[in-house]
Amino acid sequence: MSARVLIVDDNTALADNLRDILEGAVELDVSVTMASDGQTALDRVREGGFDVALVDVRLPDGSGVDLVRSLRAVSPFGEVILVTGFATVDSALAALQTGVFAFLLKSFRPEELLSTVEQALAKVHLKRDREALEHRQRALIDTAGVLIVAVDPDDRVALFNPKVAELTATGVPAAVGRPFVQSWITDDSRERVEAALSKARTGLSNVEVESGFADRPGHGQTRRVHWFLSSVPGRQGAPDLVYGIGVDVTERRALERRAAEAEALSAMGTLALGLAHEIRNPLNAAAPAPGTRSGAARAARSRTPRSRPGASSACAPRPRAGRWRARAGAAAARPRSAGCGSRAPARAPACPSPTGPPPRPPGARARAA
Repeated sequence: MSARVLIVDDNTALADNLRDILEGAVELDVSVTMASDGQTALDRVREGGFDVALVDVRLPDGSGVDLVRSLRAVSPFGEVILVTGFATVDSALAALQTGVFAFLLKSFRPEELLSTVEQALAKVHLKRDREALEHRQRALIDTAGVLIVAVDPDDRVALFNPKVAELTATGVPAAVGRPFVQSWITDDSRERVEAALSKARTGLSNVEVESGFADRPGHGQTRRVHWFLSSVPGRQGAPDLVYGIGVDVTERRALERRAAEAEALSAMGTLALGLAHEIRNPLNAAAPAPGTRSGAARAARSRTPRSRPGASSACAPRPRAGRWRARAGAAAARPRSAGCGSRAPARAPACPSPTGPPPRPPGARARAA
């Protein structure tokens, strides 16, 4: 898009000469509008604005110096260059006080005119770019869902976004200039926040600190806010502002606290169930431990074979092979046959075995047959 240049001069020949020079320059892309007096110039500006205005100091309906303020009021980003044929120190000072970009004599050279207009257009573009960046920054700060605060070197608020204003029920104009730490940080967190601000001013970035943040006045509540602090250097390199981005972690901390309490209650419940089981089981409570004397005695008795009631001491268990030999000897000592009327001597009852009758020797069945 071509830059808009306004020429305000009642000298038609000079105005045409200025237009030809500007439109014929290869390094400039401009569209020129002309006006012969101040009122016409204001009408042109209200219709389409301007980027650079070349204004004669002496106009038919007034002074070009007085017209500068009116032009700047209509188009704040435009730059004004005063053109005069009678340069004096007083007129130059008056022009500079109105905020004009340059003071150009009518005996100018074309190169001088082109250089001055080019510099003025560069300044206009810079101002427009800065305004666009500031507009996006304000939109981001105003619509952000986090707390954004800027603190000056005296710990006073320089920026307060609407999220913080809503949380504290304090308007942005009323918050600017108030001490930040003393006004909204709780007593138990002030020392930590002040130390974090000091670290941020030394050039450290992303200094983190968590603090209590005062809620709306009269509510008696505080919020837990996790702050990320970073400093912005000023023109001479020293930290100018410290920006703090705060995240409200009140609900998160409450959930963490409830989870820890639930975990502790669960552990206590498990312990209580174990104790109740031990108390309500009488066998576990009455039975002696395996390492005690009564337990050892019971274990020893369980390993000792029990004798049947009425058995003599002679029936004590002995090795199986010894019993076989004893029975074989007794059978050999008995007579093999007796008379019809004779009767074999009564046999002593066999010793009962705890595990049942012992098996016969292999040759006993054949001899009996």
